[in-house]
Formats: sequence, C-alpha cells, structure tokens
Amino acid sequence: MRSDYPGRSGGDDYGRSNGDNRIKTGNEMRRKLMRQSKKSSGELVISNSYGINADPVGTLSDRVNMLEIRRADKDTENQRLQRRAYKDTDTLLLKEEKGVVSSLAILISDLCGPGEWVPMPKLHSELLERVGKIWSHDMVRRYLTQEEGSSTETKGRPWCNLLPLLQRYPEHFVMTTMTRGEVTSEYVGLVSLVS
Repeated sequence: MRSDYPGRSGGDDYGRSNGDNRIKTGNEMRRKLMRQSKKSSGELVISNSYGINADPVGTLSDRVNMLEIRRADKDTENQRLQRRAYKDTDTLLLKEEKGVVSSLAILISDLCGPGEWVPMPKLHSELLERVGKIWSHDMVRRYLTQEEGSSTETKGRPWCNLLPLLQRYPEHFVMTTMTRGEVTSEYVGLVSLVS
C-alpha cells in the first residue's frame, strides 16, 4: 500500500524522508542503532527507536552520592547509639526495680512474722516513711505516689503503683484480697513466710 503523502517511502522502509530536511529512513535508522549497540563494553547505552542515547545519571564517584552514603553510615551509627542508650536505660530501670523489690522484702519481713500478711496501706505508709527521703524523686513518684487524674478504681489507693511490681515477682511475693460488704482490702506477704 502506497501513501500519497510527500516524503512517504514505501515497502520495507519504515522511516520518512522529505528530501531537503534529510530525515532518516527506516533502514538508515536501523544501521545507526546497530552501530550504537556495538560501543565498548562497560558503557551503558540506552536507545529508543529515535536513536536517542541516555547516559547513567550518576556514578558512585559523584560527591553527592558519597555524601548520601556517609549520611546513611551516620544514621546507622546514630541508631546504634540510640539502641545502646535504650539498653542502658533498661539496665538501670531493672537495677532500680531490683532495689525496690529488695526494700519491699526487707520491710515485709520486718512488719510480719510467719503466716502473717501486711495490709497494702500499712506497707505503703511504712515504705514511704522509711525510704521516701532516701529514694530519688523519680523512684518515689514511680512506685509510691498515685498518678494525678487516675481512674476511680485507683482513687484512694496510693499503693496502686506497687501492685504491678509485686505481681511481676511471684517467686517473692504473694497477694490476696478480702471483701467485707463493699470494702475490698488488699494484703501482701512473702512467699517464704506465708507458705
């Protein structure tokens, strides 16, 4: 099928030529693409049907890319330091918690004998009296004071922050509750003294 367009070539030729402008015909374009693909190895040659070459945008030796690599290394170092800080904080909190558990065990053994239980209000008031001025402000706040705006369940129970700590160490502490009417009382004892 022949076209009536000026510059339209026929048959196997897929390009155009208008004579004066010298637009490449299809066969000429194929030869040019073949020459481009035979460049030395290691070069990245990207071409499309119009014969446009595209070079790689950047290489590893560019300053921008090196800065990005250094920034990534720095981020990794910052993350490592942050993990180390969290680990140190966890270690300190665990050490602090063991100190509180030790203080509780000593106090409970001082307050009650074998088979006896200590009411939580009494344990809290004795603990506050004995170690309230020795412990750091953060420790007192964490274990011995009631949080502001706390729920109605914990209202009037300043020892509520001690309960999770006592429950985390069932090998040392035993807890029980007694209900008389609408009043529930909580008690704690040492495993070695109660059993």
